[in-house]
Amino acid sequence: MQMPLRGRASIECDGLSLELEAGQVAVLSPNRQARLVWHSGCEQLLLKVPRSLLRMMQERLVDEGGLAVGFTLPPAYRLDTDQTRGWLRLVDDLLEQLGSSAGGPVHGHWLRHLEESLPLFLLTHPPKVDSAPTAIVESPAQRQAMRQLQKIEGLMRSHLGEALTLGKLAAAGGMSVRSLNTLCQRCYGQTPMERLRNLRLEAVRERLLGRRDLSITEVALEHGFGHLGRFAHYYRERFGELPHQTSSARAD
Repeated sequence: MQMPLRGRASIECDGLSLELEAGQVAVLSPNRQARLVWHSGCEQLLLKVPRSLLRMMQERLVDEGGLAVGFTLPPAYRLDTDQTRGWLRLVDDLLEQLGSSAGGPVHGHWLRHLEESLPLFLLTHPPKVDSAPTAIVESPAQRQAMRQLQKIEGLMRSHLGEALTLGKLAAAGGMSVRSLNTLCQRCYGQTPMERLRNLRLEAVRERLLGRRDLSITEVALEHGFGHLGRFAHYYRERFGELPHQTSSARAD
């Protein structure tokens, strides 16, 4: 989710395009690629909701009868004016609570409530018809590149615990290492190995959120993290907390 505070931004996501002005909020849920262009002078508020948390809340809503089975968010859309106001109130509350907690610990149940309110908002406020983005016509070469990238990402996801190299990934997609780097930077804004690392981190977090009796060390090793110090650093950089804090919040 992103909102320009000033200036404007252009977004391409899975063949759809959006133009954002200051104060407008876009929701991106790409399955293939996302390309963001922040024009000169653009300042943005960015908020990432992990897919694992979104899936968990979606399953809960389906079980409770509050959401249809098979519901999916579109790859990209804009919140309307009323939805934007509601989202900003949630973010304001979240920032206020995080700021006020600096002087002491916050109960795990309350932290979980704050986290879950954001995906719950997305799932219960689907996009309006007039917020639909514009479709982008892709060339055959672009479609072929996307198929190659999907194949590479499939290899990453199915072998998260293995020692994948750039050469092996490039060979799986039938391209050179240089072409793979260029394609990943264009679609993800990341190198191929950064993309692999982030997929591993998200898988670890999903495991830690799903069960409370797991060994963090074992889960990290199972997902290809041989250096536990670097793993903890990357995890905190990605999610804003250490792995044991995720486990503690789940246990609460």
